[in-house]
Amino acid sequence: MNWMGGRGASGRAVRDRKRVEALAAQQAEAADLADVEDAEEFDAADAAPAGDVTVEGDDEESARPTTAVDFYAKPGCHLCEEAREVLDRVVVDRDVDVREHDILQDPELQRRYGELIPVVVIDGVQHAQWRLDEGRFAAALDAAAAAKRG
Repeated sequence: MNWMGGRGASGRAVRDRKRVEALAAQQAEAADLADVEDAEEFDAADAAPAGDVTVEGDDEESARPTTAVDFYAKPGCHLCEEAREVLDRVVVDRDVDVREHDILQDPELQRRYGELIPVVVIDGVQHAQWRLDEGRFAAALDAAAAAKRG
């Protein structure tokens, strides 16, 4: 769990979890087929690589470009906590990769964003500081996704 509550906001995280579950199922099936007496002896290296795991609808989703959102904040910041709640609500049904940055862990980030946090950056362009407006953020993510689709 991270310092901001550990909530998974990314649709990519859900797909990654499905890939892991699908790989585990393939490994279990391979172990059964090989008549492995002890499941602990099964070598995961013999299983199909993660890239070969297929999940229903996965090809369509992985073909779409992902929007990158960088969230700069620090522990104990009430504005950061409020912005994180907005971020979680908005990204839940979108193809967004959220990367969280604790500015206290990097002197350069502290210098750059110290008095501005929380800061939200979409695909490398600063979108918000101090407050994150839900409607404006949703519209910006939708516009970024539309631009990538062409």
